[in-house]
Amino acid sequence: MAALTLMALLTPPAWAHAVLVSSQPRDGSHAQNQPSEVVLRFSEPVAPVKLRLAGSVGPLPELRGSATDSNVIRVPLPADLARGSYVLSYSVTSLDGHPVTGAISFGVGASAATVSVQEAAKVFDLVPAFVRALHYGFLLAATGGGLFVLLVRKGEHVPLPLLRGLLAFAATAAATLVLLVGLNGLQLTGRPLAGLLTSEAWAAGARTTLLRSSIAGVAGLLLLAVGLSQRLSRLDRLLVGGGSLLALASLPLTGHAAIAPPAWAAAPAVYVHGVAAAFWLGSLWPLWIMLPRMSSEDGVRMVARFSSLAIGLVVVLVLAGFLLSFLQIGGPDAVSTSAYGWTWAAKICLVLPLLGLAALNRLVLLPNLARRGPLFLRRSLVAEIVVIAAIVMATSMLGQTPPPRAFAVQKQTQEALAASPVHSTATSGQRRLDMTMHPGAPGKHHVMVAMSDANGNTVPAREFTTIWSLPSSGIEGLKRPLEVVTGRGASGMVDLPLCGTWNVQVEALVSDFEKAVFQMEVQIAVR
Repeated sequence: MAALTLMALLTPPAWAHAVLVSSQPRDGSHAQNQPSEVVLRFSEPVAPVKLRLAGSVGPLPELRGSATDSNVIRVPLPADLARGSYVLSYSVTSLDGHPVTGAISFGVGASAATVSVQEAAKVFDLVPAFVRALHYGFLLAATGGGLFVLLVRKGEHVPLPLLRGLLAFAATAAATLVLLVGLNGLQLTGRPLAGLLTSEAWAAGARTTLLRSSIAGVAGLLLLAVGLSQRLSRLDRLLVGGGSLLALASLPLTGHAAIAPPAWAAAPAVYVHGVAAAFWLGSLWPLWIMLPRMSSEDGVRMVARFSSLAIGLVVVLVLAGFLLSFLQIGGPDAVSTSAYGWTWAAKICLVLPLLGLAALNRLVLLPNLARRGPLFLRRSLVAEIVVIAAIVMATSMLGQTPPPRAFAVQKQTQEALAASPVHSTATSGQRRLDMTMHPGAPGKHHVMVAMSDANGNTVPAREFTTIWSLPSSGIEGLKRPLEVVTGRGASGMVDLPLCGTWNVQVEALVSDFEKAVFQMEVQIAVR
């Protein structure tokens, strides 16, 4: 029954940019004495949303955590935890606005609970990705259509079919952006889809960077709609252009691509990439609508004007995309060894035929537009729109997938922690023993111990003997003496070949008639 209680509180982890790199106590560890708090260290800054503690001893109070520095969450524990197994499940929001959920287990005076958490994505996890893809598509179509009106149409009167489409796309982009705030809150709070009707989900989503992104996006789309609805005077054109650029500024305000270090390069690259993609996509459907309604001469001039602008923007699009890919993926090895890399490769496979269609339009169909009419060019535009829709979906999936750089940070942090000294303390009566081990990873360790009294004065001993055991692997009674250093305790080399929670007994022979015995646990991490 206790195991069922533990499992009921666990939330399948939601993959995002931030990843848990370490915890204290370590996941799966057990301690004789109750820890006063749980410390969770992530690969990037996070903020706590919900923390739940389940145990084999029955109901437990709700926990409150605080971010004491950029990457660390400290969770104070109740002072009267009974002996037993515990699972702390956490839900935090990362700097890129995505939810991060997971759990660690630990034991107090008992073995930690054995927890099996499935990492397979739920059907609900696909809903935010689908809504995000819709938002990206409509945002690019609306803002790019506004740029088309200014740069290609030169601010001329907007035909009614084009105006209706622009306003509909702008309204849908704004609605889906607001909806993403609520869906993000659902993932953070662990509520089902019906939780959108509650304030808790919206409040949780509003505490993420999606809120500022939605404010900029909705404000820009509103300005765009107001400008398009007027006579396209100079002020109206300013509203259309400014609104389009402001709405696209919502892209670098959230998402892990926008915060990839160095931020001074990533955020501008995301914005430039978005503007270029918006003009390209946002011009295709207006061209498709306008071509049958124009004379051959006017149609040729309009397509030629778009094509001349698009050439430079395609170069910008490719360069910005290359920079973002380098920041997120790093080296070519990560492409074939990560889900992010596979999704990125699928996106690139879609970009190549898109560039081929663009070349076909400019080199073949545009020169023959006046003679053969717009039929073939309009069909090619439809093909481009279909390919771009697939690219947008792949981009949305990339936004839901942790990039290789996140795991690189996790690995580097874990290696640094494993290579750092391990400090442990224990008491026996009025005496205290301090032990330091280096490097704290499987292998040979330099162990140093020092004994002191209640006043902090060094207590000498004739002999120090350490006895090591690792119950999880059946290792018992590894006795290793240490060499006494006059006035400073003792030191020596101890070979610990396996990672895990080692039980250590230190026997200090104070005199022929007195021995102090200290008990402690030491965590040996994976190198």
